[in-house]
Amino acid sequence: MRSSMDETFAITDLELLDKDAGRRFLDFYGDEGLWTAFRRYGFLDALSRRGWTDLAIETHARAERHTLLLSGRAESGEMTRLMDLVVRRDRLRVEDLESSYEVLTVDWLSLRDPSASFTDERMRLPGQDCPGLGVGERVLEMLYRVVDRLDLDGLLTVPEHFHNAVLYARELPYVDPWYQGQLDALNALLFEREGLSFAQAAWAVHWGHV
Repeated sequence: MRSSMDETFAITDLELLDKDAGRRFLDFYGDEGLWTAFRRYGFLDALSRRGWTDLAIETHARAERHTLLLSGRAESGEMTRLMDLVVRRDRLRVEDLESSYEVLTVDWLSLRDPSASFTDERMRLPGQDCPGLGVGERVLEMLYRVVDRLDLDGLLTVPEHFHNAVLYARELPYVDPWYQGQLDALNALLFEREGLSFAQAAWAVHWGHV
């Protein structure tokens, strides 16, 4: 059985040539620190309740970009990818402001539950190959703690799809209020006036009907 806390690593030619091999996640967190954060914020318990056990993490670094991968096993099945997270320390400069801000930018976040199935109540959203894990708020909470621990000014991301923008906006305000107004107008049009479901609104925007 594969252990998530006691991995054996083989040195490959690629790793010998990779100057970034062996770096901690965000140059701060080792594997033990990551597992501690997962436990403290209820992430592991949430995954266990969804049937995912025998979890394993993997981290990579390329220059300023850091990747955290989480895999797990459902019952007696094969190991499968549950989370892909790509982040980097970045500098945000806002027009008309003289100062800049040190931020943690989320370039990519995928949370997937391959053991679940799409239903009429839980329809497929743009970009999904399986339903989500339903732990997005816990992941954001952990990222907030990362921002605090690294003494950064904030958390930044650019949503890929409309439904991502709606979900992120519950926690993260737009830097530019003009774009916040655009999202508010879309929400009013699609959800209040047209009465669309979350999935219907997501596909309407994705297909260019709005």
